[in-house]
Amino acid sequence: MKNNILLLIALTIVSSQGFSQTDEVYKTIAKETCECIGKKNYDYTKADRADVEMSLGLCMLESAQKNNLPIDIADTGSMTTLGEKVGVLMVGVCPDVFKVFIDKKEPEVEEDETEYFTASGTIKSVEEKDFLYVNLKDEAGKEYRFIWLYYFQGSDDFKADPKKLIGKKVEITYILLEALHPKSKTYNSLNIISGLQVK
Repeated sequence: MKNNILLLIALTIVSSQGFSQTDEVYKTIAKETCECIGKKNYDYTKADRADVEMSLGLCMLESAQKNNLPIDIADTGSMTTLGEKVGVLMVGVCPDVFKVFIDKKEPEVEEDETEYFTASGTIKSVEEKDFLYVNLKDEAGKEYRFIWLYYFQGSDDFKADPKKLIGKKVEITYILLEALHPKSKTYNSLNIISGLQVK
């Protein structure tokens, strides 16, 4: 029965060519099916398609039996005819129902291909020059120089007085930016801060 109902619903959105829309019984079933499915309060732009299909099939069969339309649910041909005729008429009564059958494509999200790095240690100094430079020394004694170029989460805490960072243990997330040096005409790698967390 379930397969028959799914087949029935799948065929409700076929072309209406060749089907009469003047049959009062089918018009009544279409109207009652729309009323029945309307009571489910589906949001057809988000509802589960299979759930709506099942509800539509049950509503349609209930109305067909109520209106004494001879339907054999074991007869695929009979079920198909009911689905085709009633489905076409329903489009004119409750077209929103059929939004659930429109393919919902997820918007394409561009992947962030930026490679991020991290360094942990103590801020040794902050230099205010053409840019704001933050110098960090890790536990192994290796020193890093970072450029504070743009806003990142937590930066507002030190924007007014960046030198408050000196002496604090932090973890810095950064990206590498290849910048052209105007004198040497070579590219230099710059460490650009993209995140900073005080430990």
